[in-house]
Amino acid sequence: MFYLFMSLYKENTKHRKFTERSNMIHSFIEMVEIIKIYGFINMSNIIIANGKYIIISNIHIPSSYQPNIEPIYLYKKGLTFCSSKLDTTYQKIPVNTYFVYNIITGNIKSYSM
Repeated sequence: MFYLFMSLYKENTKHRKFTERSNMIHSFIEMVEIIKIYGFINMSNIIIANGKYIIISNIHIPSSYQPNIEPIYLYKKGLTFCSSKLDTTYQKIPVNTYFVYNIITGNIKSYSM
């Protein structure tokens, strides 16, 4: 998946006028869509960092052959993300959600896919 992301990121850098943040988001969404188009099951928690941006995601896309597979959950408390709920203050992140964190400004935004 990371190689696919990097290939898309590289192509977008060559042929499109994206900012670093926009290119990361666009390449990430393209990666997830390509995996979905080819019918692969995608249940993953992914962290991708480049420059001043970090993408943290919780993806759950089952296939029609195995639609009842349980998602892998991701939990968040402040800027801490983990796959186990360490205490009651951690919030479960909805599946098919990703966050973009700017390490310079401290801004974090969440998006649904």
